[in-house]
Amino acid sequence: GGNINKNKLPPTPTCTQLNAIEVPSLDALDDNHEKEASRLAKSITGWLDDEWIPQEVHVQMAESAKKSYITARNNGETE
Repeated sequence: GGNINKNKLPPTPTCTQLNAIEVPSLDALDDNHEKEASRLAKSITGWLDDEWIPQEVHVQMAESAKKSYITARNNGETE
């Protein structure tokens, strides 16, 4: 628990952490959507593994979120 970044992710400027889940500002995100999506996927996998036990389904969920993020950002979505 707490606000410990257990996944060793580099800090994101203007980012809020909610129990180790990063909620970054869109202004702070890199224009490299693949890079940001990979950070997101790593964060999701780490959080789920910490909350439960490490499972392959966590990686699969994170990959799905990564793909959705890339698609949304490439389509200009910001919500």
